Amino acid sequence: MPVVSTISNSTLKMVVATGMDEAGNPILRGRAYNKVKPLAADQGIFDAALALAGLGTAALHGVERIDTKTLVEIP
Repeated sequence: MPVVSTISNSTLKMVVATGMDEAGNPILRGRAYNKVKPLAADQGIFDAALALAGLGTAALHGVERIDTKTLVEIP
């Protein structure tokens, strides 16, 4: 039987550099924002991450979009 997937939830994950360790490597932390509209464009999510990063002091290191899909079998 074929299966159809539908995005049921999206999450914006921002990776920020909060400092440096003894070896000079960045200390990275993740911040997640749930309940992003599944139909939101990638560019809009990225722009929102840039705006949110501007509110804090930590440097933005990366932006991730995590989609959760619901799978339904078609009879």
